[in-house]
Amino acid sequence: MRKVLLLNGNGDVLNFIPWTRAISLVLKGKVTVYEEFEDEVRSQHRSFRIPAVIGLLRMVPFKYSGKVSLSKQNLLIRDRHECQYCGRALSVHNATVDHIVPVSRGGRRVWKNVVAACKPCNSRKGNRTPREARMTPRIRPWVPTRKVVLRQHAVMLGVEKWMPYFAGTSGPLSRSSDLRA
Repeated sequence: MRKVLLLNGNGDVLNFIPWTRAISLVLKGKVTVYEEFEDEVRSQHRSFRIPAVIGLLRMVPFKYSGKVSLSKQNLLIRDRHECQYCGRALSVHNATVDHIVPVSRGGRRVWKNVVAACKPCNSRKGNRTPREARMTPRIRPWVPTRKVVLRQHAVMLGVEKWMPYFAGTSGPLSRSSDLRA
């Protein structure tokens, strides 16, 4: 199902919503349409272009702690759906969560201690640190912000119309040649 970018009244990115919800908000007069897709949907009497970006007319108070929950999906978004050891493309079904410092050695399940890995690489690394296994992750693990996770998700979905709304939200995606683990 096609997603629509939802902006708050001040222009901040709130989330992605299903196109059906977006059309409902347009018909109720609660949003302004900033960008549209080429696709159309038709009812018996009307046709609508599917919105790509909509903005709420009013500012909605948004309480956000600033923390992104550590889940396999969010980890894959941060790590660009790639194994951080061999570069293989990953999906939720074939990815594993690798602990840089293994849990059995006191490592914790926190953003700076996990990377996405394919099953063969995770097995090969086993209960060792990257240095011991001679396997260096492609990026230094980092804690993503909500905006960065949303931006990465937008990049993965490949909708160019969304990119201007994410200006200034890139994350530290450099390769780590000096991982201390």
